[in-house]
Amino acid sequence: MKEIAITEFRKLSKNDVLKNMPFKLVWEGAYKLRIEGNPKYWSTSPAVSYTLVTSDYSQLDDEDENRTLLGNYLVDVLRDLEINWDTKMVAESDLGTILSSTGETYLRGTVSGIQTMCPQIFAIQTSTPDFEETAWTRAQGESYKTRYDGTWIGNSLQKMEDGLHVPWNVLTGIGILAIILGLFVLSYAKFSTTTPALISGAAVFLMGAVMGFIAPAIMALAGLTAGGFLVYIFFFRHG
Repeated sequence: MKEIAITEFRKLSKNDVLKNMPFKLVWEGAYKLRIEGNPKYWSTSPAVSYTLVTSDYSQLDDEDENRTLLGNYLVDVLRDLEINWDTKMVAESDLGTILSSTGETYLRGTVSGIQTMCPQIFAIQTSTPDFEETAWTRAQGESYKTRYDGTWIGNSLQKMEDGLHVPWNVLTGIGILAIILGLFVLSYAKFSTTTPALISGAAVFLMGAVMGFIAPAIMALAGLTAGGFLVYIFFFRHG
């Protein structure tokens, strides 16, 4: 029978304990555990010895399953303490049965690192998200460039570009800006205000951008113009 004398390793670190272990631990070994009360709180420290048997060892191989097993066992233990000490040790929540604040304080103080071993029984849980880094490419952008290839729209736009020697998205962008300008003129002529054109013009511009009919340079220019207009509205217009 092998006996682990905990008091002999009390002043050693975990690595020192492993290095100075007189024998190699064996799974399901019949080891004797001795638990003693802290002499700080006992005039005569109580002591309990227990010899491990095969059934004391987990038969599970999965880490999460063992965490669940340990957590369920500790909850049962704290339920017994709750009855014996008449102190709230566990609580029910959306996460299931977890430790109360008293139970967390007690368990952290008695079992070092217990929250790492079974975090699911604590109210505040930390975890490492499982994710894969996205490999961004330009494939979608390239597909936008060729979306009209082989269609009558693409053929017409290409013929217009060849005839005028100007990129077709510049020509269509100018056309969309002309439509927006027309909306402003029509809005002012009919309603004596350009407010309706602000809404309809923005919609036309966004639809043209989504369909690829506005060149990036025109989009940048339109964005600067819109920004300047907003600055004027909020900071320089008076009355």
